[in-house]
Amino acid sequence: MCKQGYGVKAIVAAYPLKNWKLSTVKKICQRVDATGSATERKADSGRPKSARSVTNIECVEELFCSQEGQSVRSCILQSYHL
Repeated sequence: MCKQGYGVKAIVAAYPLKNWKLSTVKKICQRVDATGSATERKADSGRPKSARSVTNIECVEELFCSQEGQSVRSCILQSYHL
């Protein structure tokens, strides 16, 4: 509705039963202007994906392959001590 020329106050006034806060509608309108969608996030927002780096994957794979006789729990506890 922001793109249709309605301001934030007009949107809140058009839906009084929703109990939307002015700041929330403003943030959603800014997100739509920035990304083109209310549900899509900006690039590089959110949790970093450093846990799935190639070196970490190889390290975990090597640890599990070398510890075939142990339980998964003991392998995980051992990996924390690396």
